[in-house]
Amino acid sequence: MSKKCTLNHLQAGVGLIDILIGLFISSLVLITVYASLVFFDASKRTAVSGNSAFANAISGLYLIGYDVKNAGLGLMANRSIYCGQFNIYYNGTVKANNTVIPPIAIEEGVDNPDKITILYGESIYSGAPAKIISNMSSPSAPVTVNASTKEFVSNQVLLASAEPNQPCTLIAATGLNDNGNSSEILHTHASPYNPADPTTVFTNALTYQNGGYVINVQKLRWLTWQVNNGVLEVVDRLTGTTEVVADNIIELQAQYGIADANSTTITQWVNASDSDWQNLNKARMARIRAVRIAIIARSPQKEKPSVSGAACDATTVAPLPWPGGDRVDISENPDWRCYRYLVLKTVFQLNNIVWGQSS
Repeated sequence: MSKKCTLNHLQAGVGLIDILIGLFISSLVLITVYASLVFFDASKRTAVSGNSAFANAISGLYLIGYDVKNAGLGLMANRSIYCGQFNIYYNGTVKANNTVIPPIAIEEGVDNPDKITILYGESIYSGAPAKIISNMSSPSAPVTVNASTKEFVSNQVLLASAEPNQPCTLIAATGLNDNGNSSEILHTHASPYNPADPTTVFTNALTYQNGGYVINVQKLRWLTWQVNNGVLEVVDRLTGTTEVVADNIIELQAQYGIADANSTTITQWVNASDSDWQNLNKARMARIRAVRIAIIARSPQKEKPSVSGAACDATTVAPLPWPGGDRVDISENPDWRCYRYLVLKTVFQLNNIVWGQSS
């Protein structure tokens, strides 16, 4: 006799045990997927924050390098650093009063990042000074030079004395008289660069004489690069304005590359705090051939310890700016080991200073 399927047999389905087993397997899968997502997300944040640190560091280093490579442009004449001392006035404030301002100067921070101050002119005419061909009757008198007015219209110009130890004075051309083969440069109080009476604001307000120079810098760039509270910024020393360039920058380090007198070969790297290089004069400045700079960026992403409950170990040794140097002291932040750091360093030659002294 053949077997017949009963209704109860056809309706047999998934039991409670089967459901529990399915739920258990599903939970395992979800836990595995969640753990993978968490790991992937952490890895992504680490990679993104690392890229961010790299972008900040490299952009900051590039912009500093642009200014450093221009250092000294417009300050060289007669194969020497012609303008070493300055009279500078801007918008009612005396910025320099017979003040020594090197083309580039490092201010070493003892427990803080270094600062780099750079001075140069923007104009292509900076390297070709015009000669003064008539004595000035007073510090406010027009300046007569052997050059076309096309070189000076609405530009700032730098007056260079015929005497090596006299200051150069920054003035702005407010008018020009074309005398054919010569030009008269007017510099009235209409410009914020020109005081109403230079003799009342400068200790050594000069009347520049026949044989001196006028250097058309178009715009004088007097900038200080510094790190302030984790931000790389540049300060315009003329206007007093500050521009933020990059964040998560914790350190700026710089050194001078020094050559022997009348040589172009760097023989040593020195800190600005070294006794012979704290106060730069023309002779010392003439021996600086390059500057090496290191920027240290910190990743914005705080990393968890590799072992749960243990101390942070994303970074175990403080960053090193360059071989043979001192490691940067970042212990001020008790969580410094929880972050990753990137060090970018390079050397910038001071071409304007080297070429300006070439025979």
